[in-house]
Amino acid sequence: MASTNGPIWMHLSADGKWEGGMRTRLQVRDFEPFYTDEPPSFGGQDSAPNPMELLLAALNGCLTVMTQVIARERGIEVRGITLHAEGDLDLRGAMGDPNVPPYFRTVRERVELVTSASPEQVRALQEEVQRRCPVYTLLKAAGVEVRSEWLASSPVAEPVAR
Repeated sequence: MASTNGPIWMHLSADGKWEGGMRTRLQVRDFEPFYTDEPPSFGGQDSAPNPMELLLAALNGCLTVMTQVIARERGIEVRGITLHAEGDLDLRGAMGDPNVPPYFRTVRERVELVTSASPEQVRALQEEVQRRCPVYTLLKAAGVEVRSEWLASSPVAEPVAR
């Protein structure tokens, strides 16, 4: 999308309701509700992902969307995307230690593409995705080190019927 003279705002919202313990019922638009919880070691029942796991999932989802958008803009065919994101938390921050950040210091992400794009095209695609992905750039703006590994493999040729 080309730049415009003014903002193009998109309003987003989500609702939550505490269900006891560490469990929260979450609602976005008219979708089925989903939940967060914590493992027993942090006072929960481990009945759902914790909020930081959802953040990693949001990173994967956002990278997928932006990869598809930018690949389409550049005429790059992407036949598959597999993602993995992980990070380590020092729980002392969430438990109140003012000297320890309560968020990820480092996130590691791996994106595996199935594409016939050249290595140069994949590298340029990665750079543009990382420049434009809202979740990725939010993490970077917060000072989180994001270590990225992008891998590409060629599509397997379809067998020819005889």
